[in-house]
Amino acid sequence: MDFGSFGHFEFTWAFISSFLMIILIDLVLAGDNAVVIAMAVRNLPKKKRTIGIIAGAGGAVVLRVSMTIVVASLLVSKVDKDMAGAVRLIYGKDVDDPSAYDLLFDIGVLPIQEVFTAIKTALAKKDRLKTEEAEKGLRMKALAKKVHAGIATHPKLFIPVFEVVPGKDRLLVTGIFHTPEEYRKVEEEARRLAGSVSVECSLHYR
Repeated sequence: MDFGSFGHFEFTWAFISSFLMIILIDLVLAGDNAVVIAMAVRNLPKKKRTIGIIAGAGGAVVLRVSMTIVVASLLVSKVDKDMAGAVRLIYGKDVDDPSAYDLLFDIGVLPIQEVFTAIKTALAKKDRLKTEEAEKGLRMKALAKKVHAGIATHPKLFIPVFEVVPGKDRLLVTGIFHTPEEYRKVEEEARRLAGSVSVECSLHYR
């Protein structure tokens, strides 16, 4: 069921049990509310006093539940944004872009067994792509990222524009530097981080 700005809720047993748990916790923690309500209705006639107690207690529960839903929605939204930002930073992908995924499933429609079967089939296809050349390419990409991170976080180096491009048997370091001394340090650091893999530097003065 769609509640607009409050979000979409499915009234499953898990949702109902969680909802009842919130109400129970609110009632347990509502001792201070009971004191306030008692002080507010103490001078009312008996009939109106009963109505005031019921209305006050019910209103407190409704308010607490509503605020809990709002705060939970805000926290979920914040986590989703942080997760999307992390995915974009690490993988350069948009978490909401369907083309960024190998497989997409609507687990609310498909039986879970079909999902498992599709994943197993996809993994089997991936395994056939696991060749020596592909593994070497992945190692070169990982090494390029390592070299890039090592130079970018080096306390004595400041290269605002540079890139480390993986090749078949070597790494290519491109960028802009300011002094010959800086060029030498970048070249030495890149070769140190790359280990036995050859490194070619194509750095330019600015």
